[in-house]
Amino acid sequence: MIRKIKTTIALLLSVFLFAGCGSNKYKIPELKEPVVTNETYQCAVRGNVGKVVYKQGTIEPVKHAQFWKTSVAIKEVKVRVGDKVKKGDVLAVADVEYVTEKIAAINREIAYLNEQKAVEDEKYEMQMAEYQYRLDGANEIGNTSVAKQTEDAMKVAEENKFYSDLLYNHRIKYKNDELSDLAEVVENENLLATYDGVVTYSLDLTKANIVNKECNVAVITDYNETFLSVPYDVNANESNYSDVYAIVGGKRCEIKEIEYSANEKAVLKSKSVNMPNRYEFVDKQIKPELGTTIYIACRKEYVDDTIIVNNESVYSDDKGDFVYIINGDKNEKRYIETGMHDAHNTEVKSGIEEGEKVFLKNNTTLPEEYTELLIERKDFEFVKESGGIIINKYNCVIRSSDVAGIVKSGEADGYKCEAGDTLCKIETSEGAASLLQQRVQMQEAEQDHQAYVDTLNEQMEALQLKINEETFRREHPAVYFEDDMNKATRSDAFDDFEKRYSFDIPEEDKGEFPIEEFNGLYYLEELNCQMEQLKLELELSNVNFEYQLGEMRYNYEKQCENNDGSGMVEVKAKANGILKKRYVSDGDEVQNGTKLFAFGYEVKPLIEFTRTGVLHSEVNFYMANDLKYSGTVIAYNAQDENYLTTIDGVVYVTSGAYKDGYISVDCDEQIAEDPSVGKLKCKVCVNSIKDALVVPTRAIQSEVNTLGDEYKYVWVSKDGAISKRYVEAQDFEGNSVIIDGLEDGETIMYEG
Repeated sequence: MIRKIKTTIALLLSVFLFAGCGSNKYKIPELKEPVVTNETYQCAVRGNVGKVVYKQGTIEPVKHAQFWKTSVAIKEVKVRVGDKVKKGDVLAVADVEYVTEKIAAINREIAYLNEQKAVEDEKYEMQMAEYQYRLDGANEIGNTSVAKQTEDAMKVAEENKFYSDLLYNHRIKYKNDELSDLAEVVENENLLATYDGVVTYSLDLTKANIVNKECNVAVITDYNETFLSVPYDVNANESNYSDVYAIVGGKRCEIKEIEYSANEKAVLKSKSVNMPNRYEFVDKQIKPELGTTIYIACRKEYVDDTIIVNNESVYSDDKGDFVYIINGDKNEKRYIETGMHDAHNTEVKSGIEEGEKVFLKNNTTLPEEYTELLIERKDFEFVKESGGIIINKYNCVIRSSDVAGIVKSGEADGYKCEAGDTLCKIETSEGAASLLQQRVQMQEAEQDHQAYVDTLNEQMEALQLKINEETFRREHPAVYFEDDMNKATRSDAFDDFEKRYSFDIPEEDKGEFPIEEFNGLYYLEELNCQMEQLKLELELSNVNFEYQLGEMRYNYEKQCENNDGSGMVEVKAKANGILKKRYVSDGDEVQNGTKLFAFGYEVKPLIEFTRTGVLHSEVNFYMANDLKYSGTVIAYNAQDENYLTTIDGVVYVTSGAYKDGYISVDCDEQIAEDPSVGKLKCKVCVNSIKDALVVPTRAIQSEVNTLGDEYKYVWVSKDGAISKRYVEAQDFEGNSVIIDGLEDGETIMYEG
């Protein structure tokens, strides 16, 4: 109802706990009766004071991600969104042929890595032997500079070897683990459900039939097992507060955090992933409905059940804190002992009794016309409109084109095929061009390898000359160190060198050839080690080349299976099945990835919508023909949602199961056959709050303190007096839900 009041009315202010900063205390002249424009009083009451942060949580079901531990190709996904499954049910079937080929490829790679490692180890030993000869020679003649350089080089080589071994061991372990996981797939090609529940996500094979390691194939949701989920906030984590409780129906409900295990925390930290905080109600009888919004209060530095007054009522002078108490028709100054304070209220430890009226400076003016509203609890749903489309008429395997070209022939809908049958042919120049390109790549690889081999052979020839020279020097030391050596003897030595190594020395060089400088006591041994390293480098090059060329040949031969080189590519069935739908006709131009055929069986349609919806909430939607249908939300868009799964003690983190929301349709199959169906208009509940106090948003006022913090309040009418009450509220486009600060049965006033 609408009433008029005078703005000079005395306000009896009730109190409410609210989060914020400390109180402001003002020094004023010592007055027995303060004079203000708007005299306001509050009763000293018992209440709570301290720091509180409110958060919004949701009652969510437990979800179980279902995936293979290795990358596989999938022949068929057996379930779809909305299906009820039992533990052990088949969710998807792997393509064993693909897995077998992958195992063979990994075995080839392991053999290559082992062969590569063996040669690299030999090469390292030769390098260290070379360094050791150099070090020994330097130490014997006292060359500390060369000795130090050599020792440093040895340490670098040892460190490189250490990290090289680590990498090798890691790669081999990874490959062996992958082989073990693939062997499990070969032994049992089916992905089985690990829990009972409802499928709220299943992989769409129309987009891809190959999944990477730990990619979600399905998500099973257990609607009977729920928890309170609160988004993780790194800046205000609940663990930073000493008291956390839920507010259900306006009442405090104790909750207990469901801790993540030490292994889970370690994996989440390593992947920089933050999961929501999870809670359960201490009282097992409290079971809020699935999808319900629940608010939680996080308190820190607080006092319960104490005498509190408004901060603006507290003044200060040299003697301490004081307030003005109304005593009959006079105001009495009274000193008090204060304690904890928050954004609005101050604890009074002594000096005031409960119920005494305390002066409050107030500059807020009530409107002359206002409406009274009785606050009552009711269920509140915030509904938004969302676009939607009908999807997944078939739960099936999709065969897409691997090449671009023109469809020349193909089987019709209803064709029963067996694995290996030709479904259609695609004429494409890219088929022949691709084979030609691969042949060119193999030829280029051979040329590059031969060029590197030639370079190594040249290096070995040059090094062999040095070895020959050093061998000659050792056998004829006098040629180098005896200045008075008989020239005939020196000439005979050079002749011997020419004869032994088939090397012609010009006459003008025989006075100085081969060398006259000293290269170390064990220079010949060092050169021999270098030669062995070059030979091992040549062997390593051959190992690398043979593996790479082998893989190129393997891929070339695989592509040749359905390509005769003319560019006519045959598309073959990978498994037995019924061709449910052909997406292309003869003469159609297709690209790589174009859908060609669908195999499988018809299923009940789903509605896909683009706005988050409350699980299990009812949805109304309208089709192009204005017919109204209803459905139930069974999944919602949570594209970045993370899932924790522990298998055999190993923690896996998977993510991104959902793209949009899904509605299970409560109507018959005709909806899928209606030719007028296009985009749908869905009314989707995005927030569901039970036993909520809902008021018009215009009934809530706001004020800003000196620090710029904004606070909300309402005017409460009780026993002919009007109170200013601070509240915590969330706005929903015209309506506001009171999180805390009001009780049902109270009356508020607002302008209008």
